[in-house]
Amino acid sequence: MSEPFGAAFWNERYSGADRLWSGQPNEGLVCDVADLPPGRALDAGCGEGADAIWLATRGWQVTAVDLSAVALQRGREHADKSDVATRIDWQQRDLLADAAGLNEFDLVTAQFMQLPEEPRQRLFTMLADRVRGGGLLLIVGHDPSDLELDVARPPMPELFYSAAELAASLEPRDWEIQAAQARGRDGTDRHGKTVTVHDAVLRARRIRVRGGLPVRYRSVDEDSGRWDGFPFRDGDVVISTRSKSGTTWLQMICALLVFQTPELPESLTRLSPWLDMLLTPLDRVMSRLEAQPHRRFVKTHTPLDGVPVDPRASYLVAARHPLDMAVSLYHQGDNLDRKKMREVIGLPEPTDPAPPRRELHDWLVSWIDDDASHLDSMDSLPGVMWHLSDAWARREQQNVRLVRYSDLGHNLDDEMRAIAQWLHIDVPESLWPQLVAAASFDSMRSNADRLTPNPSGVMKSTAAFFRRGSSGNGAEVLTDDELAHYHVRVAAMAPADMLDWLHG
Repeated sequence: MSEPFGAAFWNERYSGADRLWSGQPNEGLVCDVADLPPGRALDAGCGEGADAIWLATRGWQVTAVDLSAVALQRGREHADKSDVATRIDWQQRDLLADAAGLNEFDLVTAQFMQLPEEPRQRLFTMLADRVRGGGLLLIVGHDPSDLELDVARPPMPELFYSAAELAASLEPRDWEIQAAQARGRDGTDRHGKTVTVHDAVLRARRIRVRGGLPVRYRSVDEDSGRWDGFPFRDGDVVISTRSKSGTTWLQMICALLVFQTPELPESLTRLSPWLDMLLTPLDRVMSRLEAQPHRRFVKTHTPLDGVPVDPRASYLVAARHPLDMAVSLYHQGDNLDRKKMREVIGLPEPTDPAPPRRELHDWLVSWIDDDASHLDSMDSLPGVMWHLSDAWARREQQNVRLVRYSDLGHNLDDEMRAIAQWLHIDVPESLWPQLVAAASFDSMRSNADRLTPNPSGVMKSTAAFFRRGSSGNGAEVLTDDELAHYHVRVAAMAPADMLDWLHG
């Protein structure tokens, strides 16, 4: 008799029937993955391939792994009848003995892999290690409560596990548990009667990078995965800021230091492209960067844990008081042509009209209390604090520099000179007055058409992009109690010394 759970065992099982499973994707996979943007997926224990094929039809690049050569051949044959065969890499291997070459994935899924405790723990630990930052781990199995029902389950309690057990095995600081539950669904007992069976479902997202690829941040119009494999050059500058926090200001400063003239050779958006933005095809952005003979300075709104930190590059992070940033973001929302954005990105028109927008005060109070994950909403208060805290933790690194937005407004000359020294750029003294003048907020506002990041025409007004540029706007909107509440909130999200610096 074949060794239980080995390759020969499963080949015998699959060979004993024309089809062992339904041919339909697992309900748990469809439920938890249908709304995710596609990326790279690992389907562990893929069987006859229904899950892998379903993922591929939704745009995923899938590595489908199983012990059984018989099952894999059926999966290949099924995929060959569709137009997704090139999106699936079928691999026969024992993941407990050989996981070499399996790089980090945006999704790792294991459906109903019922193993004894010791090999199960090793397998699931290995699978968790294959999830990249920002990626999802989805494990679904038969819940132990099914043993109390007269349903087709192996009479081996050691093969069953609860979602709570799985969740407890993950390091809390590295993972966001999105679901850990016994999820009910309709099943049939041995007498043909409909009963409720339960699946142990663990859905967890890795929130911290663990070596390898950076965290992947995605939204409807951005994808930090476009940084993967970026070909850095010596001297590259990466400008990493939250929205409305001084991005364009730092881009302009870098342009003035690199070209040493207020008369830039091209628009700022062409000189310093926004790599993550989906409005412009990646190959076009990369071609533009490859053709640049000058020192490159690239824009991103991604935190540094989401971009490759390369020793050849320098990383500038702008920090603005979060309340001021939020007020500016609110007004920027009124300046965006949402219909145009949907057309450019390829999103459908909403079926229901947008609700009326709240007044600034109510919106800001709600923004302060929003508990959205930084991975889902980078411009939320948790997202801003994560971005800045991550950079703050790197501030002792020689190629990372934090710049405070308020200092650009109050001491622009000193700040520009400090950045030039840090970047090892020599500027003749006679040029400083005209470069500093060109970098002033008023000067940039007067040149909004050349400086505003609006390559696809999604802004209603480029001049409105440079609204005020001052500090204290957020505090003006709030009551004393609301302001105190804000400080309580951020104190739980970021180190005290960073907050003193940020608010100073």
